[in-house]
Amino acid sequence: MSKTRHTSDRASSAAGRVFRVRRRYHVGAPGLTYIFVTVLVALGAFNSQNNLLFWAFGFSLALLVVSGLLSGMMLMGVGLERLEVSEASAGGQASIAYRVRNSNRIVPAFALTIMEVDRPIGRRRSAQRRHGTAEQASWPGHLSEPCAFAAHVGPGQSLVARASVAALQRGSVHLSGVLVSTSFPFGIVKKSLLFEIHQDFIIHPARADVDQSLLRQTIRLGERGSVPTRRAGAGTEFFALREYQPGDAMRSIAWRASARRGSMLVRQPAAPSPVRVMVALDFGTSPGAAADERAISLAAGIIDALADNGLEVGLRIDRTGVEIRPRQGRLHRTLLLDELGILSLHAELHNEGGARSDAKNEQAAVIVVHAGTATGENRESVGAVHVFPENVATPADKALARSIAEVAVRP
Repeated sequence: MSKTRHTSDRASSAAGRVFRVRRRYHVGAPGLTYIFVTVLVALGAFNSQNNLLFWAFGFSLALLVVSGLLSGMMLMGVGLERLEVSEASAGGQASIAYRVRNSNRIVPAFALTIMEVDRPIGRRRSAQRRHGTAEQASWPGHLSEPCAFAAHVGPGQSLVARASVAALQRGSVHLSGVLVSTSFPFGIVKKSLLFEIHQDFIIHPARADVDQSLLRQTIRLGERGSVPTRRAGAGTEFFALREYQPGDAMRSIAWRASARRGSMLVRQPAAPSPVRVMVALDFGTSPGAAADERAISLAAGIIDALADNGLEVGLRIDRTGVEIRPRQGRLHRTLLLDELGILSLHAELHNEGGARSDAKNEQAAVIVVHAGTATGENRESVGAVHVFPENVATPADKALARSIAEVAVRP
């Protein structure tokens, strides 16, 4: 079974329209304390008929009203859009960008706090909960709490605020909404706006550091199985004969063909074929989830290293039936890492015999990453490099290591 997915399917995507769900006032501990003291001042003023206490009560009440009015007026013209989420790997950092707009013509906005919500939102969320169809934000557990701050947004202006978050573990992440709040100017009353903005993105696995000997062995194996391309280039294989042009090297002249034709001909070499590598994941003898995660991290590191060296890289995961042919390019690399990021360790196993290593049929070198010990068939197979992450340390649950010990390579 083979699955073909386009890169656009894995790109982070927003769900079109942005809905302003509702405005709310929040009276927290500071506000309750302030109201309690104001009530005490009022009681003292009415009981004692002291003018000074009446002035103090009036001033306290005015501050409370002004605080509520100012925060409300500021947020009436505030709009927000989530722009993008940077590419992230487990154990690293990610950035979430927000564009904040102030459509007010006179009133500026101050001290805006921007946070992601972790609950289902929307006008019909109650009905969704009853039917079990509410879209729950899935960033808790995958990201640290996203929080950005905008100190000042002038009338008619906009700015971009960014939240830096830690990527805790690989997987698909769903963002459902953003809460914008401010307690300016006195911190007594907080006003908030809730925006419904759905967006999905993928956290890639942590990349393990790969031993350079593995890359050299893979390149040698891939070069033996490569075939010349059908276009002219600067390789070593013969492509065609062409007319001599000034500047051609004398050693490239085909003397016999030139003598038969009566004009100078030169040998045109074929363009070199890029080395093709298929990375296969073998979970057949895995001792557990921790070993599976080490194998996934190791496969991600291998894909990254091979792509950096200009090789065509593909991916095969027999557990899920995924098979992506070797290609080059940044988008293709992202596609492969996306597949590893969303790989479910609880998926139905399609091939209990382990990952296939049919390098001859693929016309590519094959790297088989084993989560456990190799099966007899794979251990004796020819034309494949077998990688065992036996000496790779288990990454911490909430801070995956960026650098993992060298892997053991067994031809």
